[in-house]
Amino acid sequence: MIKILFVTNYLCQGGVEKSLINLLNSLDKKIYEINVLCIVKKNELANQINHEINVKYIFNDNIRGVDKLFKYIPTNILYRLFIRQKYDVEVAYSDGKATKLIGNNSVSKSKKFAWIHQDLERYDKLMNCYKSWDEYRQSYSQFNKVFCVSSKCRESYSLKIGYNNTEILYNIIPKSIINKANEKIKLFDKRLKLITVGRLSQEKGQLRLLKILKKLMDEGYEFVYLIVGDGPQREMIEKYITENAMNKYIYIYMTGFTENPYKYMSKSDLYICPSYTEALSTTCIESLILNIPVLSTNVPGADEIIDMHYGMIVSNDDKSIYEGIKKILNNQDMLLQWKIADKNLSKFDERIIIERLNNYFM
Repeated sequence: MIKILFVTNYLCQGGVEKSLINLLNSLDKKIYEINVLCIVKKNELANQINHEINVKYIFNDNIRGVDKLFKYIPTNILYRLFIRQKYDVEVAYSDGKATKLIGNNSVSKSKKFAWIHQDLERYDKLMNCYKSWDEYRQSYSQFNKVFCVSSKCRESYSLKIGYNNTEILYNIIPKSIINKANEKIKLFDKRLKLITVGRLSQEKGQLRLLKILKKLMDEGYEFVYLIVGDGPQREMIEKYITENAMNKYIYIYMTGFTENPYKYMSKSDLYICPSYTEALSTTCIESLILNIPVLSTNVPGADEIIDMHYGMIVSNDDKSIYEGIKKILNNQDMLLQWKIADKNLSKFDERIIIERLNNYFM
C-alpha cells in the first residue's frame, strides 16, 4: 500500500478545500493509505472526508504568528517537528506554508507534488511565510511535478517561478452532485432565478453583483437572486440588501460549503460568477454539469470551462457584467438554447483525473 500525505493550510469553507476533499474521497483506499495534515485547525469541512482517511492538525485556529514561525524557523526543524513518519508520496495541496514545509526541506526523500490554485501574479500575500522570492522559488524546485488547475495558473507559475515542472490537472467534480441536486426544495418563486455559490468575500464579487442587480431592478427587470454561502462580507451584504429594500428579490442561504448547494443550483436558471479573480471556478463547472447556464467574468480558467454555446464570458468590470445580464434578461430564449446545447466536460471526469494521478503517485 502506498503511504501518502497531503498537507494543506486548513479545511474551512473554500474552493481549494472543497477540491481537496473531492480528490481525497476519489482516491482508491485499497491502493493508498491517505493522511492529511492541516497547518491550522479550521475544519468546518472535515466531516465530509471519508472515514478511512487520517486527519491531523498542527495548530489551533486561534493561534497567532504562524506565518512568522514558518518564516524564521528553518524548515528542516519544522519538518522534523510536524511530520514524524515516512511517506512514499508527499503532496502540498495549498500554497504558502504547506508548500514551504514539503518543498523547502532536505529531510524527506519522498516523491513530492504540489498544486497551484491561483494566479501567482495576483497573490503576493503568499510571501508572508517566506523571507524572499528566491526562497519561494526554491521550494518549487524540489517537486517532481506541480499541478496547475488551469492554463492561466500554469502561465503565471511559469512567469513568476520559471520552472517547467508543471502539468495542467483540472479539479475533480464527482458525479454525486447530481444526486444531491435532486433533493427537493420548496419552489418559492416563479420568477427567473439567478444564483451565486461561494465564500462571501471581496474577491468573489457578490457585493458588486448586488449593486448591478439593483440597477436592473430599478429599470423594471424582474428576477430573484439566490446567494448561497457565508464569509467575512456577510454583514455588509445583508446591510446593502436591507438599505436598498431588496429583500423581496434576494434569498440568502448562509450554508457555506457544509450543506448542499446543488439543490439550489439545479432549481436556478442562470449561474453568475462575478469574481474579481479565480484560478478555475469549481461552481461554474458544477453548474454546467447540472445543466445550468453560466455567465462569468473573464477570470483565469473561464475560457476553459465556458463555451459560447452554453454560456457567456464578459469583461471583468461592472459595466460588462450589467450589459451581459441585461442581454440575457431581454433574450431569455438564450437560456433554453444554452441548456439544450451539448457540453464537453470530459476533462473534469473523475476517472480520467485519478488515472493520471495514479501514474505519478505509484
